[in-house]
Amino acid sequence: MLFHNILEQLSPILGAHPVTVKRIPEALTNACYRLETPENSFALRVNCRAPELLGIDRQRELRILNAIKKEPFAPTLRMGTRDFLLVDWIESFQEPDRFTTDELADLYMAVHQTALPEGIQPLIVTDQIRTLLNAQQHPFSHREKAEINKLCDQYTRPEQLTLCFHDWHPGNLLSCRNGVQLIDWEYAAPGDPAIDLACLLLGFKLSGAIATELAERFHLDKYRLEQALELCRLMSDLWYGARFQDYPPTR
Repeated sequence: MLFHNILEQLSPILGAHPVTVKRIPEALTNACYRLETPENSFALRVNCRAPELLGIDRQRELRILNAIKKEPFAPTLRMGTRDFLLVDWIESFQEPDRFTTDELADLYMAVHQTALPEGIQPLIVTDQIRTLLNAQQHPFSHREKAEINKLCDQYTRPEQLTLCFHDWHPGNLLSCRNGVQLIDWEYAAPGDPAIDLACLLLGFKLSGAIATELAERFHLDKYRLEQALELCRLMSDLWYGARFQDYPPTR
């Protein structure tokens, strides 16, 4: 969709005043912008094409954002479609890598304790891995695919799924006046809390001692943690391989 067509759809929110547009360069998947009017600031995400190749379900994301809109960690959704997402701009007052382990653990628990309406499609790590495997820009050999499928077959999803964020890293946490807020809910879904914890540990590069401490706090045994970490590392590598032509340079 053309950018000016998106701005036309947003005119009831942006108003009749001039809008200043600034591109946010750090985004890896979508095109992101800061929109400023005399009264407000917004973050606009122009969605990538063919999101399903990266395991993204736009309808699921919008359902979750609407369901969590009263939670203190949720962004303020203004408008969302398959083509774009508009939320209020969040000013951050703290470097994201300075969050303490307790702050991260509390946020992790707050997300997982959030109730969702029934019928939202879950994100199962092995399904995600196989989706990304099929989207690789440098396809894997039959032997490599067999090893990945064997690893997936060893995984057993838990009976109880919880809301999981699945994209924990410093760039997605902002410290604002109302506390810590999470942005970029593309991969949020009902899921396995063990996988979500592994995503948090890897995304924040937390040490082995901290990983063990958090695993014990959330009653996750060593085998389950190691399996979750292995699956999440694989999922991350496959994501980059599906997203970027030059990744990995060698394998």
